[in-house]
Parts: sequence; C-alpha cells; structure tokens
Amino acid sequence: MTDDTIEEDADDLLHWLNAHSVSISDGIPISMIQLKWVATRRRHEQLKVSLEWLFSNGLIMMTPDLTPPHVRLSPLGFEKLLMATDSLRSRPAEVTMPLPIAPLVPSVLQPSAPLPRPPPVVATKPAAEPTTPTSFVDPTKPPTEIGLRNQILTIFRDLKLVAGQQLIAMTLARYWQEMGQRGEHLRSGIDVMLRDGYLEHSVKRYENYWLLTPTGFAYLSAPISASTLLALARPMTEIAVSEKDGVLRDKTLSLFKSNTPLPFTALEKLWPLGRDALIHGLDLCCKSGDLEIADAEAALFGKRR
Repeated sequence: MTDDTIEEDADDLLHWLNAHSVSISDGIPISMIQLKWVATRRRHEQLKVSLEWLFSNGLIMMTPDLTPPHVRLSPLGFEKLLMATDSLRSRPAEVTMPLPIAPLVPSVLQPSAPLPRPPPVVATKPAAEPTTPTSFVDPTKPPTEIGLRNQILTIFRDLKLVAGQQLIAMTLARYWQEMGQRGEHLRSGIDVMLRDGYLEHSVKRYENYWLLTPTGFAYLSAPISASTLLALARPMTEIAVSEKDGVLRDKTLSLFKSNTPLPFTALEKLWPLGRDALIHGLDLCCKSGDLEIADAEAALFGKRR
C-alpha cells in the first residue's frame, strides 16, 4: 500500500468514527469498523495497516473499560478530520456510481489475523482524576462560576489533555452537548476560563481552538473541588473581575491570622472582593493543601498545620 492509499483509508475511518460514535468519549466498537470495511470490499490487511497508522500517529485511541473494545477519536484525530473535510471541499465535484455492497458472511467477519493492539500510551496525565463521573452544573438551573469551571475542565481531563494541547471548538461543543448542558452555559464558562487564564484561544485554518494553559492544567491536576464549596456558590449573574490564581490564593490565606477555624460568613465579611472570588480563593487554597475544610456541614475553614 502507498502512503496516499493509507491516508485515504485513514480519512474514511476518521469520518466513520465521527459519524457513528455514540458519544465522543465512547467512540464505536471495533466490530462496527470491520463491518463497514467489509461492505466497501477492501481487504482486511488494509484495515490493519490503516488502524496501525492511526494509532501510531495518535489520531485514535482505545476507549478504556468498554466491552466489546471501542475506538474513539483523539483531539489530533478531530484536527485530521477537519483537514480531510477541507480537502474534500476543495476538490471539483465528481459524478460516481455507488459500489455494490457485498453480502456479509461469517467467514469474512471473523478474520484470521487479529486487529492491531494499540501501542502503549506514554503521556502526562493529571495527577488526580475523579473516581466517579461528576456533574458540576445542573442544566435546568442557572450555573455557578465554580461549577462551570469544573464542568469544562472535566472535558479536558477526560481527553487526557495537558498544557499546550489544543482542542477544536466543535469537539468541546459536542462534548458539552453530550453532557446534556446548555450552549449558553458553555459560552459563560469559557469567558470565566479566559478571565482566570486557564484557556487561550487560537485560530488554525479558519477553525477555532481552545488551548489549555499551564495555570489551567495545574488547577485540573489538583484534587477535585470540595462539595462544600460547590454548595456555597450562588448562581452567576455576571462575570466579575478577579485576581490571578497566585494573588487570589495569597489574599485568601491572609484572612487567617491563626489556626483558629473561621466560618464562611466571617470570611465573607473580611473579603474585599465578590463571593465567587472568595470561593475560588478557598478552592485554590484547599487544592494546594494550605487550607482544609474542618467542618463540611457548618462550612468552617481552618489553616492547615
């Protein structure tokens, strides 16, 4: 097979994954890929070579913990898919006859050679991942600032993205939709993330991308935000001006003059900025280990010894 043939086959596989995935995070069963491949009358050896090429170039990945085995697009795979789509748009229109679909027989669906195993993935991952799926925003209610921040970063965590890696805007939007979230909440969440310096925007081939910054990755890698802080947050009415993480953390710690626990109501009276900024500051201090929640029910915070 030539390199051009491999890339053409790979482009077809990427389009199938995009079109038939139950969800971005699940992908599709490998068996479905085999069925579609046989229907196009291509040899099984071509499928093996194309899948190996996609795995080795980081365009697809195995979906963990699913039986039967599933394959899903990687962020880089979505970018390759866009490039293939742009290439098709630039070609002159051609009139082609559809290929007849060959009947599927058991001997064809059970190839003698197994499909390639994906290569071992060696990549930096967030240090702490949630043990169970977590929802930080109820789509039926107005969102909170801390909820939006965590909900968007859940997507970056699930895709194993690290600082400097870009995510196509359409992938982020599709993920958000599959979570059952509302589009206007995503826009608000992105504005919060941009203000915090967790995301950066870039444009590539007329497509919008979101780039996870080192600060955003640091927040993502820290422990999940405490449920007490999530419960203290009120619905966001506007995106207020806030401080950078380092300054916000220092200002929060300055409220504690000793190791005596302070209730949230007392902290709020001492705080010069808004409620969301205080919750964000407490969140940062808890993530870094400088503060601990001494009594979740009464929302008491104490300085860590």
